[in-house]
Amino acid sequence: MNNFVRVCKRLKTSVYASVFLIVSIGLTGCIPAIIGAVAYSGAQSDATKQKFLDDFNKTNLEREKAGLKPIDYCVELRRFDAKMAEQDGECKKQTEMGAKESATPPSTQAAEVPLPPSVPKP
Repeated sequence: MNNFVRVCKRLKTSVYASVFLIVSIGLTGCIPAIIGAVAYSGAQSDATKQKFLDDFNKTNLEREKAGLKPIDYCVELRRFDAKMAEQDGECKKQTEMGAKESATPPSTQAAEVPLPPSVPKP
């Protein structure tokens, strides 16, 4: 019986060692890949935002030359990338102000709805 306990302890230890070895070897390759992917993603999003800003400014400059009203930055950014717009400070303020304005009714007078011709007026 005592021999059986020793064998079980050795087996348990070797299983833990095997699992540790497999996990450490697996993560050795994964961690640098994950870090690289995150860094690449951040650089790519910065480049994407810079390209958007360049195109946006160019379009607005052309619109001003043509005498047209400039495009709203936040509206265009939301259309381009909603996640980027959520992270932008200027668009956050604009969204909060819009939410406050929509929470208050524009007027207290009820709008008069025209009745169809078949319904007599009261």
